[in-house]
Amino acid sequence: MLNKIKNFPVLLIPVVLCVFVVFGFSSVSADTPTTLSLQPVNNVPWSQSVTITGSLINNTGSGLAGKQVTFTGTGSTSFLSVVTNSTGGFSVTGTAPSTVANGWTVQAHFAGDSFCTSSESNAILYNTIKHKTNLGFSITPAKTSPSSHFKIVGTIIDSITKAGISSQKISFSATSPIIVNKTTTNSSGKFAITDLMAPNIFGNYTIQASFSGNSSYEKSFSSKKTLTVSESKPNFIVIMTDDQRWNDFVSMPSVKSRIADQGINFTNFFISYPLCCPSRATFLTGLYAHNHGVLSNSPPFGAKSFNDTSTLAVWLKQKGYTTSLIGKYMNGYDEIAPKVPPGWNDWHVFYFGGYYNYSLSENGVKHYFGNKADDYGTDVIKDRAMKFIKTANRPFFLEFTPYAPHNGNPYPVVAPRHIGTCDNLTSTKEPSYNETDVSDKPAFVKKQKPLRQSDADVLDSDYKTRICSLKAVDEAVAGILDTLGPEINNTMIIYMTDNGYMLGEHRLAGKIVLYDESIRSPLLVRYPPFISDHQVNDKLISNIDLAPTIASLAGITPPTKVDGMSFVPMIKNENSTWRDGVLLENLDPNGTIPTMYGVRTIDFKYLELDTGEKELYDLRIDPYELDNKINDTTYTDIINDLTMKLAALKQE
Repeated sequence: MLNKIKNFPVLLIPVVLCVFVVFGFSSVSADTPTTLSLQPVNNVPWSQSVTITGSLINNTGSGLAGKQVTFTGTGSTSFLSVVTNSTGGFSVTGTAPSTVANGWTVQAHFAGDSFCTSSESNAILYNTIKHKTNLGFSITPAKTSPSSHFKIVGTIIDSITKAGISSQKISFSATSPIIVNKTTTNSSGKFAITDLMAPNIFGNYTIQASFSGNSSYEKSFSSKKTLTVSESKPNFIVIMTDDQRWNDFVSMPSVKSRIADQGINFTNFFISYPLCCPSRATFLTGLYAHNHGVLSNSPPFGAKSFNDTSTLAVWLKQKGYTTSLIGKYMNGYDEIAPKVPPGWNDWHVFYFGGYYNYSLSENGVKHYFGNKADDYGTDVIKDRAMKFIKTANRPFFLEFTPYAPHNGNPYPVVAPRHIGTCDNLTSTKEPSYNETDVSDKPAFVKKQKPLRQSDADVLDSDYKTRICSLKAVDEAVAGILDTLGPEINNTMIIYMTDNGYMLGEHRLAGKIVLYDESIRSPLLVRYPPFISDHQVNDKLISNIDLAPTIASLAGITPPTKVDGMSFVPMIKNENSTWRDGVLLENLDPNGTIPTMYGVRTIDFKYLELDTGEKELYDLRIDPYELDNKINDTTYTDIINDLTMKLAALKQE
């Protein structure tokens, strides 16, 4: 038996101890001699894939194949069970929790079987981190003109998922004076800021977007973008009144505050020929009247004698400007109406007059207006000017020419809403008013009798209605500037008149004479890119200078001769040579006074009449032209110099 037993095969059943190892940490079970280890996994972006690797080994170090391993974890950590491979290794992939934290744990478990004891790993620690972001934007347009509009469009993207991030605050830093307010991304992570305004000063301006980050995303900055503000073609608005005295602004707060106080006041601006039609022809051509040939308001002169083939409007239109004339064109237009002269895209022009009971040529079609309140001429053309600004292609040129304060019948006509509002005004009487001694004046002045009280009353009434008629002009200016909006910063605005007006100075009323009240005009120029604040300039400017100045700023070289000079260098504060005298002329063959030429300098005025009479005034001591020095021998050298200067100017 014993032998049988001895011969019976003895089965040696070894005790097998299973050891589970996951790379990383090690631990020994309290009841089995096993070693457990886990490989820590760090810096896993939240909600992203995380892979844990490990192996299951026995106590001899051999891997155990085909064994099932399960997992538990904290938070939303979740791993499916896995079966070990032929070497006892395993790899399992899950999703990291959706929040950022240090302290997520995972533990592996082996339940054991008939050969192996159960075991589990120590918990491993891993952390989830914030996602990086990509923040970018573009500026459209990246190159623009002063005070024009631009926009910013951008996106913030999760650099891992490549998806846009919604509901995030985006901030901006920018070169002064640009201000870009915060914005919030939409559901696709996009953002846009429109209607931003470029500075009115040329230069390069940088803008950068930033995201401050939060519990899920790291902060980020965009690359810096550049907005280039460069010189471009400006718009032009010329407001030309009719017969306005140079200082008649008592009823014009908008003109004073919005043009004069924010621009240059040229205090020595003179009309070379102080009569409506010749003056307006000079504005459009840059030529003296003796060169453009419009010598009178009445036939055979007037609008029909004007060569309109090479004018400021023609030059501008040929260079892409949209042009409009709204109001008065020239005296005698009714003889050629409803013609639209060359160069004008938009045309709303009085046939004659311009208060009530008038006709307008509206782009070649005649429209009649009666005497109702809403037919008042200044208001009608204001509405058309505002519409033009709203609809015109850019850049544009608008010449706005109300009839006021030209006399009606007999006085300027006041808008109904302003009737009676100027009754208490009194005019300032300068020393030249009703001049006492005119014995040194030319014969046509000498024959003027001293003003009677009835004459003075008429002139006072004329003054009040003139001032009151300008109230509607001021309202029109306000409406035009309001309609222009931010584009005012890229628009040159010029306020002027076609000639001055005498109200009893030297016993005279009207214009065409060459005394200062007749030739002096207001000239107010606003253009923010070059003019940053209110300035006063006493250089000698003439109405021959307006066309070349506008052309120069528009980048145009006039294709035909001009007599004037561009004062763009002056408003840019650049050093440049300038004239020391302006030509004056009255060449009206239909007039009731002698024709005459003159030269006006800062200090003197010298006049030559076709009667052979001459006048010289020392404006340094006699600004009101009361004392004719032509026969004073102490002025002989000055007279000789001015005689030569006048002769040279007449040849231009």
